[in-house]
Amino acid sequence: MLESAVKHHFGVLAVHDLKATMEAKGIDLDMDCQIYDVCNPQQTKKVLEADGAISTALPCRISVYGTKGKDKLATMLPTEMMKVFNNPSIEPAANEVEDAPCSTCCPSRPFLPSCPSPCPYPYPSCRDCMAD
Repeated sequence: MLESAVKHHFGVLAVHDLKATMEAKGIDLDMDCQIYDVCNPQQTKKVLEADGAISTALPCRISVYGTKGKDKLATMLPTEMMKVFNNPSIEPAANEVEDAPCSTCCPSRPFLPSCPSPCPYPYPSCRDCMAD
């Protein structure tokens, strides 16, 4: 995940092991769940300068969750998240972030909202993957 993020101009700000966090609080989670906080600094600057309230939706998160051998990858689409701010000037940045390849799952495909790991080729884009 780290190599993929750097390759596509994203930084991994933090990795949260939700299973371990829950176990530390005495709650047994029946699945593994790691959440990656990722950020593209150039796009973040653009959207924050357009509307500081967007900071409430940042950083982007990619979740890897499931049970052994049945892991899934999920994220919220930036274009959908940015709609709540009702600011057309941020759409290009959201589109650019969304179109960044996520080679953790599929080297030539955009961010995936929810996709089994490994990916079930031959989807040409995440929007096609979402339809299944």
